[in-house]
Amino acid sequence: MHIISINKVSSILQICSFVTMDMSQRIKELRESKRLKQSDIADKLGLEQANYSRIERKGDKLTVKELKEIASAMGMELKELMFNEPNNSELEELRAQLDIEQKTINQTTLQKAYLLDNVLKFILNIDNLLQKPVVKYAIGEVLNPKQKDHQVFVRCYCEVGNEVFTLATWQKPISKEASHFAHLQQNGEHLFNAEQQKEANQYKDAAFANIQQNHSLWTINFINLTEFFRVAFG
Repeated sequence: MHIISINKVSSILQICSFVTMDMSQRIKELRESKRLKQSDIADKLGLEQANYSRIERKGDKLTVKELKEIASAMGMELKELMFNEPNNSELEELRAQLDIEQKTINQTTLQKAYLLDNVLKFILNIDNLLQKPVVKYAIGEVLNPKQKDHQVFVRCYCEVGNEVFTLATWQKPISKEASHFAHLQQNGEHLFNAEQQKEANQYKDAAFANIQQNHSLWTINFINLTEFFRVAFG
């Protein structure tokens, strides 16, 4: 699994912390820190104060469009509202740091599990944020019969325009007897088809169950995650 150093965990969690935060509370705190009342934001958005109050209370159900409008009314960018990320240079610096350190620095088990749990929550919440289905799953098995190696995988990926971003992969060794493709005796990946959706869903459910206990089975592609964030929310 790709890992980052202790002093970078807080930076990564900024990218996905909105998943676990109360967005209504965050908007309120930022608004009050700027000494703005709900009526001030309402005026900038051309709304009645009561209507804006209902929008702010929507919290995590706010769309990206609504969040952008609120951020603009408070004089900030969307990523500053959601992630406390004020500029692109900081995001690019974080990306470079991740690229160097993810292969060399180990985390404690608790830190790895906590980070992974939040990143996966972010991935699962992408569809809600963009108000359209974006996250897709490739589910199947990787076989190496000569090595007697059979593994099942669940790959989370997103498509934006012509670009495909693999964000995370869960992979687990299984026995030959448990394999659905061992009879093929062919190396490589084999995806479940439409007639095997029951089996595919069982593996998907297993992948996302007890994430913190099974974090070692997951690999997060932080570079793709950062690039996807730039393309989708930039």
